[in-house]
Amino acid sequence: MSINKAFPRYTAVLAGIIGLIFAVAPPAAYFALSWQSLRVSLEKEAEINAQKISLFVAANPLMWQFDEIRLKNILEGDNVRAIPEVRIVHDLRGIVATSDDGEPPWPVASRSYPVWDAGTPVGRMEIRISLRPLLRTTAALGGATTLVSAFALTMFFLYPFSALRKALGDVWEMKERAQVTLHSITDGVIATDKGGRILLMNDVAETLTGWTSMAALGKPLGEVFRPDRLEEDRLIETTNAPILDRAGIPAGSVLVLRDVTEKARMQDELMRSDKLESLGILAGGIAHDFNNLLTGVLGNISLAMEMVDSHKRAHSRLEEAVKAALRAKDLAARMLAFSKGGKPICEKISLQEALRDSIGFALRGTGVRCEFRVPEEVWAVYADPGQIGQVFHNLAINAVQAMPGGGHLRVSMENARVRDGEIPHVVAGNYVRIDVADDGIGIPADVLPKIFDPYFTTKEKGSGLGLTTCYTIVKNHKGNIFARSAVGGGTTFRIHLPATGEILPKAAPPREAVALPGSAAVLLMDDEEMVLDVVGEMLAHLGYKPDFARHGEEAIAMYEEAARGAGKFDIVILDLTIPGGMGGKEAASRILGRHPEARIIVSSGYSSDPIMSRFKEHGFAGVIAKPYKLGELSHVLRQVLGKEEEAVPPPADSPRDQILSPTP
Repeated sequence: MSINKAFPRYTAVLAGIIGLIFAVAPPAAYFALSWQSLRVSLEKEAEINAQKISLFVAANPLMWQFDEIRLKNILEGDNVRAIPEVRIVHDLRGIVATSDDGEPPWPVASRSYPVWDAGTPVGRMEIRISLRPLLRTTAALGGATTLVSAFALTMFFLYPFSALRKALGDVWEMKERAQVTLHSITDGVIATDKGGRILLMNDVAETLTGWTSMAALGKPLGEVFRPDRLEEDRLIETTNAPILDRAGIPAGSVLVLRDVTEKARMQDELMRSDKLESLGILAGGIAHDFNNLLTGVLGNISLAMEMVDSHKRAHSRLEEAVKAALRAKDLAARMLAFSKGGKPICEKISLQEALRDSIGFALRGTGVRCEFRVPEEVWAVYADPGQIGQVFHNLAINAVQAMPGGGHLRVSMENARVRDGEIPHVVAGNYVRIDVADDGIGIPADVLPKIFDPYFTTKEKGSGLGLTTCYTIVKNHKGNIFARSAVGGGTTFRIHLPATGEILPKAAPPREAVALPGSAAVLLMDDEEMVLDVVGEMLAHLGYKPDFARHGEEAIAMYEEAARGAGKFDIVILDLTIPGGMGGKEAASRILGRHPEARIIVSSGYSSDPIMSRFKEHGFAGVIAKPYKLGELSHVLRQVLGKEEEAVPPPADSPRDQILSPTP
């Protein structure tokens, strides 16, 4: 048989095959893609609704399945598919807690997702949807494609080469469109025709736009992708790639959506972190210099009080000046707590006193009254008293600002045992739970997640660092802090701090250190002339023989020279930090390397430096934090000389593995 005679037959067979493919393939492909899109959409909706219900269950774990009204409110939403569906919530026994009325027409597809409470499934969220619209559309498409394929069969039989060229052109365009889409598949992808109507969307695009592929099909791009309707604070980068036909004429386009919210947020957090670190370093330096100045102030006041009769009126004024200086000392300690490296110096304490003192001081002179509900049997905690006091102080100040016209602040404390996974970022164990609640103006829901962010503030004159400092301190104590609030309903801050599980007896009031005379030779090393002057006067007043060095090298040389002669120093006081020179740590190491019997006291304005809390591990015999009074200096000197009983620090293997420096 000749080719010319066989060609029509082959052409007819090829046309028949192509006609069959055109009749069957589009409906089948449409049904498969639509079913896949519908299945994924159902799974996502079931998961999202289950997560919302899980949050509701966490807030109401015992009665959630009986609150049908609120469960229905959670499930309410626009049905963008316009397809009959039913949403059902039931517990693990299959008892329905809430559901829509009726049942979608058969056949039905369903997807479900578990509802969780503290890591344990307590029920399921199920969505049932009718497949009739999809089947009807598929059937209609099948009928249309059958007619088209019959027409194509005839045309291809009559004009085989023309039809073949057109088919190849269509395949080429489909291939080009698929390649462009495939290259951008990791982001949100929307393909449109030359009229700007949507042909397909991927899963990411569905998430970003809030539309399913079925609902968006054939819709104008401007109706589906609305940047002004994206979630608040979400940033989207867009790129548009044209799809060209064989003649180079645009036949459509592919829009690529890239969510850069997290990237921008990370950049912002990095900038904030850098600013916060710089500010912390600055705060630490200021606090150090401030403590040096306070050493001069407090030392001179202590000397003046020794020279004035206690019955004189001037003596009472000097006592008030001491109180003011000690408050300034607390302020410096708070700056150090915020500074870089301001790790807590923990000891076993009872929180009652720190709570009452810090909040009472913050509320002094305001129109806010405080109600304390603090039982006696609250466990002790390992904490830095100054830093924890700062947390309570900041929360009280925050409450005062939330109640400008006055109001009530309710403070409660109780023991709590936390299980694994019960509280985010908190390990299981014994805790003390503290609630600080006001009846102020409250915090809007969109603002509440940001209140612990650095520099975030809604106050005109606020720094945005108060609550950030609270958060940092509590986290450094291996605890947690979070807030609940409602506009007009006040705010409650809840803190969990790790507890020892034991109750401390009431501590006796601290005993004022008494200035007692001495007669030892003392070498004092400090870079501040004012400190050398006032501490030298204090030493001389107590009967000691002081000598002075400005940096570590000079102190070492003077000690070596005295050791070779008859004027050996009995005690050395070394400042820990000497800008531009050798500090106390290295100087002490060198002196002790040649003279292990040397008795050295470490002193610093950085009271939170780890060396100050673990001074014995570095070879020091004593410690004294700037600023200090005459009696405190006398106490430490006599203690190092063995003339007073040494305070016993807590054991090094304590739960927080930190040692408190002896308190004068």
